[in-house]
Amino acid sequence: MEDNAESRSNLILEQFEALSRSIVKNDKSYKPIHDSTRLYATRTFITDHGASQELEVLPNVDSLLVSEQEKLLTKDLLYVLSGAESNLITIHTIPPSHNKIGFSVDDRIDHSLKDQTLQITQAAGYYYIVQKYIEKACNFEYGKVNHALVAAMKNPLREYHILLGQLETILAKGELSLQSFWFHIHQSIHQLHIMSSIASVIEEKSARGGQVLSILHEKAISMVGDQSGKRICHALSETASQPYFRILENWIYKGMIHDPFEEFFISKGEIENDFKGEFIATDDYWENSYTSDIQYCPTFLRKNSNEILKTGKYVIVCNWQR
Repeated sequence: MEDNAESRSNLILEQFEALSRSIVKNDKSYKPIHDSTRLYATRTFITDHGASQELEVLPNVDSLLVSEQEKLLTKDLLYVLSGAESNLITIHTIPPSHNKIGFSVDDRIDHSLKDQTLQITQAAGYYYIVQKYIEKACNFEYGKVNHALVAAMKNPLREYHILLGQLETILAKGELSLQSFWFHIHQSIHQLHIMSSIASVIEEKSARGGQVLSILHEKAISMVGDQSGKRICHALSETASQPYFRILENWIYKGMIHDPFEEFFISKGEIENDFKGEFIATDDYWENSYTSDIQYCPTFLRKNSNEILKTGKYVIVCNWQR
């Protein structure tokens, strides 16, 4: 009785998996309406709109004292680091891909202040890349691993926005200089730089599933001597790997694959199972019933990939012999 119930539940799960995979394959071009009609529904810069927003004109900036120019720049920096345009700091895209942005400071500003300002604007450039990836990877076709990585990236971004609020409070008290700004923000720049490099590689390779975990693993290995960077990579990897390891756990312990976004390195072959068991004895069935695609196997699992594939098959055989 229990075996029949388990067989029915497995069959229902497989039918749901097939339906989910069909939806993903057929609707990969789907985008929510707000993605194309609400260009301003973003938490970062608008670089592809027709006209820039009207900004306050600041006449005679060059006639101001250096200390007064510094006050204006600290205020503008808070706008820029939040993903908004400002008066004295101009945003421009970097060709050829236009996925990165650069900044330039008004020529009337003192040169020493320019250099300090551009050093701080690195945070805004990295933030732009990360935020664009987050907004894009939230779409369902990017898969559960990307979705989990997005959730993990939002935690450092939340701390980053809290820091900007604290800096705004310091500015209101008149105690925020460019040097103190750098002192407060330099650690966040390091975190954003790591996340932006990960997001850039994922976007460049259109990675999903095990490919994303490989990218995170390689980034963590490259953080030799950088303990804070390694902690960030490990935290991102721990969260992003959870959906993948749930698929792996089901395969190893139950011989089942529920992978609607095709992120796992093992997939069903072309041979259909008639639940009678006669195909198990043939080499053709054993080799082609489930196949592996090594590019979706994380690098840290590849030496055991063949054993993982066989383990799930053995579980299937054991279940059929009940």
